[in-house]
Amino acid sequence: MEIRKVDLKLALELAASKPELFPVEQTFDLADVGQAVALVEKPGKSGTVLIASR
Repeated sequence: MEIRKVDLKLALELAASKPELFPVEQTFDLADVGQAVALVEKPGKSGTVLIASR
């Protein structure tokens, strides 16, 4: 479990300091979570799918 905490901390630090490592495919509003899930499951996407409360 401790290794997972360390890995998560590193991932969060990388995301904060090097956002270019995590290209965003598309950002969805929380109300559109169904569309976000459909995109996540779609083959060939090239980036991360984000859900944000706007």
